[in-house]
Amino acid sequence: VSDENNDIVADEQHAIELAPRETKKIADVMVLTDRADFGSAWSFDTATLSGGQAVTARHSVVRFPSTLPLDGPWKIAAGDDPAWSQSGFDDSAWKAAVVPLRWEDDALPDYDGIAWYRLRFNIPAEALERWSDKPVAILLGAVDDADETFLNGQKIGQGGSFPPEKQTAWETLRIYEFDRKLLQGENVLAVRVGDWM
Repeated sequence: VSDENNDIVADEQHAIELAPRETKKIADVMVLTDRADFGSAWSFDTATLSGGQAVTARHSVVRFPSTLPLDGPWKIAAGDDPAWSQSGFDDSAWKAAVVPLRWEDDALPDYDGIAWYRLRFNIPAEALERWSDKPVAILLGAVDDADETFLNGQKIGQGGSFPPEKQTAWETLRIYEFDRKLLQGENVLAVRVGDWM
């Protein structure tokens, strides 16, 4: 197993001897990835040999994305106030909401209208260093029906349109690239969501 620099991370020789026309199935190949760095890629080269000659060969690459999961408990409030986009806003009285989960199935049952989600999160110093020269983005997934997304008080993206236009984008994956300089040790992600159906 080699990394993107072709340095060997792990290797092991294991031969399976077969008689002519004999078939054996390999159920699973387990590779421990505890040495994989975020953003790295490992390549796997396999071959079936007969008499020392390769009769089949395969090359596969597994990439380990450089991500920070943001699912879990967020804060939510029904209503609409532009001040809720700001990182210094006090959301301590807001309800808890599980993300990813529809608010109708969680904190705001039977509610249609505008609500805000907020999340405070820290980025480890090693991740900030690792991402120093790479583009960064927030992946929200699909949002029903429209959203405006703010990172540390700055708008980084929007999908769909809010009333009075009411343009839904509920099937559109939200990926918002932003300037890495917006990231701090502690960050606030605020998402204004409009749901009218």
